[in-house]
Amino acid sequence: MAGRWVPRGACPPVHAKPRQQAASGTQLPHEHAHADVGMPPSVPPSLRPFVPTSLSSAFTVVELAVVIGIIVLLIALAVPAFNSMSAQSRHASAVQSINGILTRTHISAVGERSMMAVRFGPAAWDLDQTAEGAADKNRQTAVIYRYMTSVEEPFNPGNVYYDERFVRREESQPVRLPSDVWVAPGEGLVTQNMHGYTNFGADFVLRGNVGEFYLEALDQSGTVNAEFYNADDFLVVFDPHTGLMGGGRPTAYGLRAYDPRPGYQTESAGQWQGANANPAWDPEFNRFAFTGLVVYPREQFAALPTDADGTDRQELLRRIGRAYYVNRHSGVLVTGEQEGP
Repeated sequence: MAGRWVPRGACPPVHAKPRQQAASGTQLPHEHAHADVGMPPSVPPSLRPFVPTSLSSAFTVVELAVVIGIIVLLIALAVPAFNSMSAQSRHASAVQSINGILTRTHISAVGERSMMAVRFGPAAWDLDQTAEGAADKNRQTAVIYRYMTSVEEPFNPGNVYYDERFVRREESQPVRLPSDVWVAPGEGLVTQNMHGYTNFGADFVLRGNVGEFYLEALDQSGTVNAEFYNADDFLVVFDPHTGLMGGGRPTAYGLRAYDPRPGYQTESAGQWQGANANPAWDPEFNRFAFTGLVVYPREQFAALPTDADGTDRQELLRRIGRAYYVNRHSGVLVTGEQEGP
């Protein structure tokens, strides 16, 4: 049997002994590498066909590295897209919130036949001592104010004196803009020479110390306070007859509101200016009114150097912000940049 010749095309005989070995569990020679069954011994192993009987399911190091590389690449492509979508979502939410409060304020001005204003400012400068308010000090809020012509004296109840000021509506809850989304006056983008300023937006709206509260936007002589940053705390004012106020030289309106400076939130001279403050005891100060808005990411803006001037801020807002102007007769935001104040 060992030297038996098998004709070409004939079915090679099956050896009984190897079959018995296979049945008994003994591994055949070259079982996983060659088809030895029925092959003449004279055929060298190097010429016998390779017939794999099983496939390995394990990854090689190269295959694993390729898979990891593809996953990392997909993550690198997806993260910027996700961040962009998240920023767009926050922007859209902010515009929707601003539209809502501006429209309500305009309707209230017409319905109550009184001037109304929306004050935009840092949440830390607003009287909101709730847990939610305390957690949102780095966000911006919008609050409705009503124009009052008489105020009750704090120490003489029933004694009313004449005083033209915007006072926060007691039922008005602050509207908190989404995280990292702030608004600045649209007039901050105006570069024309007007009202005594070579670059009106940079030299008037966007100059000053960012993030610092000053009681007055005007000094005692009525001159603009050069230290106060108008773009962090400003008004949008509606008149019941003419609609949106403004369009010419910026006007400063009187406010009676909370003073967030340290030392003014404690009892002083028998008066409280803090969480339990009587609105009649709040200080009086002025803020400017504008007619447009720029919605922008605050984090990028805050990354500017501390010595950045109004021109640097103006250029950055043009790149990262989106300009709107307020419809005079409805209060709705309309996309577009104004040519002048």
